[in-house]
Amino acid sequence: MKNILIISVALLTILACKKKEEPKPAGPEQWAVGYWKMTDLEVSGNVDIAGTPIPLSGEGKNYVGGFQLNSNKTGSFDYSCDIDLIIPGIGTQTIPFAQSGSGTWALIKNNTELEIKETGGPTTIYPIKVITETIMILEQDSTFNLGGFSGTLNYEVTLKK
Repeated sequence: MKNILIISVALLTILACKKKEEPKPAGPEQWAVGYWKMTDLEVSGNVDIAGTPIPLSGEGKNYVGGFQLNSNKTGSFDYSCDIDLIIPGIGTQTIPFAQSGSGTWALIKNNTELEIKETGGPTTIYPIKVITETIMILEQDSTFNLGGFSGTLNYEVTLKK
């Protein structure tokens, strides 16, 4: 009887001392989850006018909406703003900008890019300049051809929780 008691106490001690798994430290994958509100947009680039590239710059204003990134890797985005583009020799042009959709998301290339795959639409890769628990700064380069004008635009979008 005494041996059974000693074995039971030893077994209980071993089971009670079982090492608990430490939670993984939070990082970009966990930080990305949540609602990200668009708070700033800066634009630079050039527009080709009669074969001459003209530099342009601009800033967003009147921000509405942002990105919702869910822990199951689904998400949605619905945002808009007005962009004041400054073109030397022409002046300032205000252009409305809006996008919306849903799909899946992933952090790729060692958490340096955010990949958004729209349901029934394109896949967009946003290089990540900064990501923390409360701020994400994304970049994107694009080309355009609109009304006989073409050029390149470089965006920097700031999102905050």
